[in-house]
Amino acid sequence: ELVRAGLAPLTRDQLLAEVVTASLEQAGDDAATDLRIASWLLDAGLPIDPDLALRAAQIAQRVLDGDSAVRLSAAALAEGPNFDRLFAHGMALSLVGQVDEADSNLARAEKLTTDQATLGTTTVMRALNLMHRAGETEQAVGLLRERSLELSDPSARANIESMIMQGEGLQGDFSRALELGPELAAAARNGDIAELRVLVSLTVARMVTGQLENAGQELERGLIVARALSDQHPVEADQILLNQLLYEMARPDLRTAIQSILERLESQSGAGEGPWFYLAGWALSATGDLTRAQQAARAGLERLAEVDPIGLRILALGVNAMVLAQS
Repeated sequence: ELVRAGLAPLTRDQLLAEVVTASLEQAGDDAATDLRIASWLLDAGLPIDPDLALRAAQIAQRVLDGDSAVRLSAAALAEGPNFDRLFAHGMALSLVGQVDEADSNLARAEKLTTDQATLGTTTVMRALNLMHRAGETEQAVGLLRERSLELSDPSARANIESMIMQGEGLQGDFSRALELGPELAAAARNGDIAELRVLVSLTVARMVTGQLENAGQELERGLIVARALSDQHPVEADQILLNQLLYEMARPDLRTAIQSILERLESQSGAGEGPWFYLAGWALSATGDLTRAQQAARAGLERLAEVDPIGLRILALGVNAMVLAQS
């Protein structure tokens, strides 16, 4: 890459085309290789297999590289629309904040679904885009409620209901999560993303309201599911870990929580670094270390301004204000 940057454009493109052609036989070996080769193909202006472009877009999405995800999913979609291409492009557009375009692609993808589970997941992604990117919580909850009436599959309904609980929680109402959450978690206990999302919404409600009587068991189950799904669903896996840390921080001894936060900051995180810095600010302020708390809170706000896949910037602003008030 360094050599390439110093070359004249024509020479650079010729060499890049030769490198890509020689590397194509490695495609499919691993995720990083697919992403690199697909990006090189686009840079060189060479034809790209839509399946490779789609795989690479999904990889870029998982590592929160929104610009690459948009570019690669657009290349896949240019070969003709199908569910996977529309879904990937919609998710990528959401990641970079193009809310309306994302919703349009996801709505088109909904019409191509062939089973209730996929339909439920696609509607959930539309709702998350509206809630966390556009702040249109009421519209998102309305969409989810409408879809819930159409679904009979237990896992699909649990997926939808988990997002209704999240949306109502964003509006300050956690009653549905506390009343329906335990029943849904039990009904959806099969280790899939629907169960994880229910547990995320339920444990958020418990943390916020202080009704912690069953939180320990629910978080323990959530962490088991999250570990199994962390590669496919890194953001939701991070959400349940965030809730676990909030639970730990409610206890007198914060050392375990702080250590977990620091370890997470050193590893790749599905939700980006922002949530962990904001939690570190909260934990450090509770221990009286206000200088480091201010530094962590500011870092959290900066990171969340860049990447905020689960809508935590508003909470980070609150933590920042709290730390400043204590100083």
